[in-house]
Amino acid sequence: MPHGKASSDEPPRTEHIERYCSIEGLTLLPAPMELVRLATPRRVYTQSHMDYVLEAFLQVHQRRQMIPSMKIVYEAPFLRHFTARFEPDG
Repeated sequence: MPHGKASSDEPPRTEHIERYCSIEGLTLLPAPMELVRLATPRRVYTQSHMDYVLEAFLQVHQRRQMIPSMKIVYEAPFLRHFTARFEPDG
């Protein structure tokens, strides 16, 4: 189950990236967006539930330019995505 960057074990370190990058002179850039996969169990949610989720996603998408990027300011040593604290980045 993907949680995005917030659930990774640690932020990417330059030496880690360089070890696995075999193209010399390559400049690595952060991804312009982080994608989310929504997985739902079968026979649990009604069409009304899914309509509500879709409406919420549409509202977030419409306001995407107003939503600031966030950075982690606190993380637990394990399972940081459950207790991480964020603040606007920049």
